[in-house]
This record gives sequence, C-alpha cells and structure tokens, in this order.
Amino acid sequence: MHQLLTHTSGFPDAIGRDEERIDRDAYLTRAFKAPLNRAPGQSYEYSNVGFSVLAAVIEKVSGQPYETYLFNTLWEPAGMYATGYYRPDWRAHTVPMMDEPYDDLSSQKQLLDRGQGQIWHLTGNGGLLSTAGDMLRWHRALLGTNILSDASKKLLFTPHVHEDEDGYFYGYGWSIVPDFHGHKLIWHNGGSYFSHAEFWRFPETGMALFIASHNRQVNPLFHRRRNRRHAAR
Repeated sequence: MHQLLTHTSGFPDAIGRDEERIDRDAYLTRAFKAPLNRAPGQSYEYSNVGFSVLAAVIEKVSGQPYETYLFNTLWEPAGMYATGYYRPDWRAHTVPMMDEPYDDLSSQKQLLDRGQGQIWHLTGNGGLLSTAGDMLRWHRALLGTNILSDASKKLLFTPHVHEDEDGYFYGYGWSIVPDFHGHKLIWHNGGSYFSHAEFWRFPETGMALFIASHNRQVNPLFHRRRNRRHAAR
C-alpha cells in the first residue's frame, strides 16, 4: 500500500487511453501483466495505474463501488454534493464544453457518459468532476479532524519519498514542499484533454488556492512543475 500511495510500486503511468471502456477485472488483469518500469520500492515514478489498483483494493475491502465509498466516507461528511463521476445531478451545473472536440468528445462529462461506468483508466487516479465550492469544502475538511484524524493526516502529508533533487517530496497522494517561501505547501495538479487544475494548500495558515481552466498551460507561480495527468479535473 505504501508503494502504491507514494508512486514507488514500479507500475507504469498508464496502460491504455482514458476513453477506452474497460471494467475493473479486465483493467487489473492488464495491469498485472504489464512489465514494471523499475523494481518495487526502488524510487519514485508517477503512476496512475498504481492509484487505480488502490481503488480496486478499496472496493474489495469495503464491498462498495469506489465512488459510493468516497461519497459515504468523505464527500457527504464534508458537504460535497457536486463531486464525483456519476452520483451528482450534473443537470444542476454547467459543464463547460471545448470548442475543439477530442475524439468527438467536448467535455469530461461526455467521456464519462460514453464510458457507462467502465472507466477504469480513470477510476482512482482522476477523472472526477467537481466545483470550486466543493474544493473549498474539501480544504476545510482536511484542516479539521471530522473526516481524518490527526494521525491519518500525518501519514497523508508526511514527505515520504523524494520526487526530485529540488526539495519536492511525495506524501500519500499529495506533493509536499516543506519550505515554500517559509511555509509548508501541500499541493497537486492534474489535467486531461479538456482541462487543467491546480490545488495548493498552506495548512499552517489555513489558506488555499484552487484554479481550473480549459487552458492547459495554467501553472501559478511554479516555474518548472510538471503536470500530473489525472489527479484533478
């Protein structure tokens, strides 16, 4: 679990394209047949596959679909009703459309609709739709202990492994910068064919920055950070 959460498992980044319909069992079969990029535990290398495997573990252990488990355990207690793949009523929200479609798709919502639930190239590692309001609710939930205990948050936000030689580390699903202009920065970004998003949290001050745009070049302040393809939409 530690290796999957810290991208040190050796799994490749991807084993197919987002828009390919594939169910969980077929995805896992392909994942475990794929050659490893490096020996497990050797070093950090970002892997969306590893986080999809984690989603499968959650389903097996909880006995619930991945999205249902997230809603019951995290999103509903945080008041996040506009976050998910299929659960929210997206008719109550405006889903922006791209002027230039990709593979006849103009939004992430259309990709989800076409996948009809068989979206395991995205499950666990990205593809979720959300709103700025819900991301603020998530930030506030992580500041408190109603959802995660202090012990759990310590595990989540500990800089477990080096991402590179420039002071960037990886926790459990979050990038950690222990000293960003004198403050601890906990952040992640991600993107797809349709968008790019950045989520920066400064837990010591309680401040957060969330930006999402169709402009895939959005990169606030950081001069060199690479894009994590799936982590946020």
